[in-house]
Amino acid sequence: MSSALIETININADDFTDNFLTCPTCMLPYDDSEHTPKLLPCSHTLCRSCLDRIASTAIPINNGSGINLDSLNSSPTVLINNSISRSIAAADAAVAAINGSSNLPIEQNGSPRLSVNSSRLSSTSLTSNNRNLSNSNQQFIDLCIRCPICRENIVLPRNGGIASLPPSFIVNQLLDLVKNQRSRDIVPRCVNHTNEELLFCETCDKSFCSLCESHFKMASNADHIIIPFSIAIKRMTEIFLFKSNQCINSFNLALANVQNEIVSLNKTVENVAQVVERSFDDLKLVIDKRKQELLRDLTHIKENKTHLLNDQIKLIVNEKQKIELECKQYHQKNLESKQLGHQIQNINEKLDCLRTLCEPRENCFINYEYKHNNCIEEIDDQLKQFGRFKISNTYPPLCNYRIVSSSSVYSANLAIEIQIETVDYYGQKRKDGGDPVSVTITDPFSRQFSVDNIQDLNNGSYNFKFIPNIVGKYRLDMNIFSRCVNKSPLYLNIVDYVESLWTFGGAGTSSQVFSFNNKGSSDRDFNMPISVRCLDNKIYILDSGNNRIKILSEQGQFIGHLKHDGLAQSSSTALVFSDSNVITMNWRLKQLSKLSIEDSRLENFALNLDEPINMMETYHSQLFIVQDNKKKLYLCTIRGEILFDSLEVKIKAECGLKNISSFCASFSEMTMFVADASNSCSSVYEIDLDWLTNYTLGSILESHNLKNIKWHKNEIYCRKLISPVNQKMLSSSLTSLNSTLSSNSTLTTFTTNSGTSSASSSKSCGNYTALWHDRHTNKLLAAKSDKQKTVIEVFDLDKKCYQYTIESSQSEKHLKRVTSICTNSSGQVVCVDLVQNFVKMFKFV
Repeated sequence: MSSALIETININADDFTDNFLTCPTCMLPYDDSEHTPKLLPCSHTLCRSCLDRIASTAIPINNGSGINLDSLNSSPTVLINNSISRSIAAADAAVAAINGSSNLPIEQNGSPRLSVNSSRLSSTSLTSNNRNLSNSNQQFIDLCIRCPICRENIVLPRNGGIASLPPSFIVNQLLDLVKNQRSRDIVPRCVNHTNEELLFCETCDKSFCSLCESHFKMASNADHIIIPFSIAIKRMTEIFLFKSNQCINSFNLALANVQNEIVSLNKTVENVAQVVERSFDDLKLVIDKRKQELLRDLTHIKENKTHLLNDQIKLIVNEKQKIELECKQYHQKNLESKQLGHQIQNINEKLDCLRTLCEPRENCFINYEYKHNNCIEEIDDQLKQFGRFKISNTYPPLCNYRIVSSSSVYSANLAIEIQIETVDYYGQKRKDGGDPVSVTITDPFSRQFSVDNIQDLNNGSYNFKFIPNIVGKYRLDMNIFSRCVNKSPLYLNIVDYVESLWTFGGAGTSSQVFSFNNKGSSDRDFNMPISVRCLDNKIYILDSGNNRIKILSEQGQFIGHLKHDGLAQSSSTALVFSDSNVITMNWRLKQLSKLSIEDSRLENFALNLDEPINMMETYHSQLFIVQDNKKKLYLCTIRGEILFDSLEVKIKAECGLKNISSFCASFSEMTMFVADASNSCSSVYEIDLDWLTNYTLGSILESHNLKNIKWHKNEIYCRKLISPVNQKMLSSSLTSLNSTLSSNSTLTTFTTNSGTSSASSSKSCGNYTALWHDRHTNKLLAAKSDKQKTVIEVFDLDKKCYQYTIESSQSEKHLKRVTSICTNSSGQVVCVDLVQNFVKMFKFV
């Protein structure tokens, strides 16, 4: 609601009337009858009554006396002739000059002599001081009075006299203003001190008398705001009227809204009635369809019966024709008695057959039944359930929304989920859905788009998500029935960084100053955390320096530790999962340790490699990729058996790689991702390992018969993923990244509109220290470190493009040396910082 500043000016009404609304001659106030204000040519205002009295002593002016106006100062009753007529004749002179006539007579003093047409003068007689002035040689032309204020001579209008003077417009306006706006204010006074006006303290909201109470002295010392009580009442009255007008306007708006809703209701009823008509039209079509089917069946029955009867008629006609032919032959030939007896016998046989032919084989009976079952009752029951009206008692002004995300910072390229909860007019939560919810989003460039994926939870709640791809201020308008919900629109400021959900470990993590002295052995500390994995809503971190595995919840709460002999000598370098087993690798012991989470059973397997430093899972739970200190890659089983010992040789030969700094494998197919740090700016490659697969590989791994493995392919395919020139997301002028895909036989390069494939800018330089493939979103996350900090780059493997970068805010400690990352099913990534000895969780979808 907007506010207004009301300024009040207090004017004494009596003083204002005396100074501006009173005749200066008779000292009586102006009115609209006897004392009507009249404006004189000298700009003074007098009342009509005073002017009438002054006009009664007016001096008539004649055109032949030769008396000057100045002589009126000494003799007001002297008639004026030619000298006064000169002022009247001036108009004729001006007209003559305009018409081009300059032949005017000249007086002796050198001035033009002005003549007045006697026809313009009227005979007028005036009685002054009870004396009649008449002269047969004089003709009176005008009446002259003198202003009592400025003493200026004024010629009265010839037609109408005083009545023809113009009214004083300003005075009349002031009269109307005072008449309409004037109200008598009662000045509150003290009961005990009738001459003392009450005061009002605005700070304490209290009225008091300065003589009765000590509040005046106290308020004065406390710098309170004290004003006269009458002024306070005036101000509060004006505020009351202002608020009342606002309230009335709000009522008018509410009335218009309700009336518009009634109009919309009528239109909706008309539209729904049309839908009802169409629904029963569809029902009629179904009934007509059944009707036509029955009529077709009736026609089919008729055709079948008619066909049988027609066949019987043909048979009868044929037999009849045979008998007639035999009778005809009998008359034409003389048959012997033996033949005649034979014919009689045949006729007797036919007579026996005629008994069956005389009756129709078919009949005309056809009966239509529709009450032979309870179909009508069932149809009636079904029709009672046919169609329904969906109404809602949702009251949008009381409906609320909430942001599901727990973070108070909203980052670009990360999904924001919002839930709208509906209630009725009485504030009761709705228990069903079906409301027409609409959401319109306006981005920082004032471009609008509607949200289509609004999910109806059928319990009165509605969820929707949107992903802002521009840094800046977004506006979200949430409507139900095209009416805004409570506190809509919602404004969100989208930033170019990602705030961590939580941080665990690292002594002094609240400080932004980097320090190596942040290790520890308590439940809250780490000493060389080197690997992390997520399983069953828990986070497992390999705390190598403390010879343990720390378990955290997904909310960053400490749960416990896992310890066993395979974690000895602070030399564990990798942690992976195989089904429900925790696999750790110890480079000093040169062994793999398999710990069952269910029964805590521990198995150790020898790993015949020289200082193995890293191990990653593959799509197969029994297959792992191991790297030693010489950057060699091996394919081995969960028991430490080497299946392929020259993996990096073939990868380097086919892809031209020199220094593999990090790697990971895909969980959906036999594919791995490697980072090459041979140049100043490292690159990521996607490599197909189909040549390692074999249809009997699963059974061979289960039977441990490794000698039967045969590699059926020798070629390798790789794709190079190039990170953008600018890791940091741009400012509010950034538009969404339009990634392009360029393919060249076996090499695919991904670029963005912020740079080219060369990636020569120093801002994109750095080494990839950890890679992870998220099986839920099919995204590749890559931890990239430079001299100052580490960021997480996200690649979309479905769209084959770089998407965005995850970077910590300036208010928290940056990542320094990330050695391991992993994701969970909630779209969150966990990062382990080896140098600063802490773990951070970020949201990445």
